[in-house]
Amino acid sequence: MTFEEVAKTVGVNTYPEKMANFYYAEDKSVACDLSLIDNLQREYRLFGDYYDVVKECAVQCNGSTAHSAWVRTAVAFARAGDFFEAKSVPAPAADGTLLTSMLPFYILVAQIPDSIAEYRRRGFSEDEIPGLVSVYRASLSAVKYRTGMPGIDTTLYAWDTYFIKAQIFNAGGLQFELKTLPNRALYLREKATGRIVPLMCNGLCHHSGVQMIGSAGYDDDKGAFTCRFSEDDTQYYGNAVIDGVVEATERSYPKTEWECVLRPGDHCLSMHIPSGADISVEATDKAIATARQLVKERFPEFSGERVYCCSWLLDPTLGKLLGDQAKITQFQKRYVRIPEICDGMQVFGNVFLGRFDSYKDLPEDTRLQRTLKDLYINGGHIYNYSGVIF
Repeated sequence: MTFEEVAKTVGVNTYPEKMANFYYAEDKSVACDLSLIDNLQREYRLFGDYYDVVKECAVQCNGSTAHSAWVRTAVAFARAGDFFEAKSVPAPAADGTLLTSMLPFYILVAQIPDSIAEYRRRGFSEDEIPGLVSVYRASLSAVKYRTGMPGIDTTLYAWDTYFIKAQIFNAGGLQFELKTLPNRALYLREKATGRIVPLMCNGLCHHSGVQMIGSAGYDDDKGAFTCRFSEDDTQYYGNAVIDGVVEATERSYPKTEWECVLRPGDHCLSMHIPSGADISVEATDKAIATARQLVKERFPEFSGERVYCCSWLLDPTLGKLLGDQAKITQFQKRYVRIPEICDGMQVFGNVFLGRFDSYKDLPEDTRLQRTLKDLYINGGHIYNYSGVIF
């Protein structure tokens, strides 16, 4: 059986070309280590109520030549690669079977001891590690909530890989990822006033400047403009973003008056907000201070202290709907924001859980739910914005 045949058998049509280099047809070793599963459950209750399902499905995987070969190959590829290669392993196309749904999970399970060892090497305590490994159980629950059976999809596999590669940690109820700033904007500071202005590096923007072409409701590119950035010895040139709106006119910024304080590729701390996290100003300040200290102590090779975030929570529309005193409004105001291409569906799975036949069926248990339900019924959306705290 070739690796291409293995991939097709498990439901994968495309995969990183380098993966095939880690396939050994003669390898008949066990793909899913049942004793490892037992140990992780005993020590961390890592699988929770899914323990029996995890074991039963692991036995099924071990009994299938193709599924076992896929897991062994993917584990070897992920271990040998960097974070970006590791998270690029695709999940099989859903076919309604538990084995297919669970298959990516066993790639993660095999690497969990490596992850725990790396967190320990970094100085994370035995009290902190259970909180770090709980992400895997949460992922199984999230997929079950959406599909009716536990498992891992492509998005959650990529998310869990942050923990597998020890690229993320918890601080003050929030999560902070070691990240390089994406190639979306460069941030300038006016020397005289300290004012921060982002200049868009790329992207096709709606003529209004409020969203990128390709976002929900913004497919009409009539009048759209392309964002570009450039610089020479004396000037920066680009489309500025003012209060979250992209200017259609390119402007110049003299280097005698402006300095670049953050550009794509620079290190930054990417903040992730778990469901139910306290995002009040006081709690967020404390979490950021803790995160910065942890980076200095445990990731000394990482130089970034700027806090980056990409989230639906940063959409200025939320601030207008909820009012100045709302926690979400106070939270988002601290960021210098730019729009991102977004399908407008991020509130589903965060504010609204489960499956709904129509927007009219959405719950109204909280003010946020009531506000967003009304917005979506009337054709509106909440979009992802990214931003940086300076």
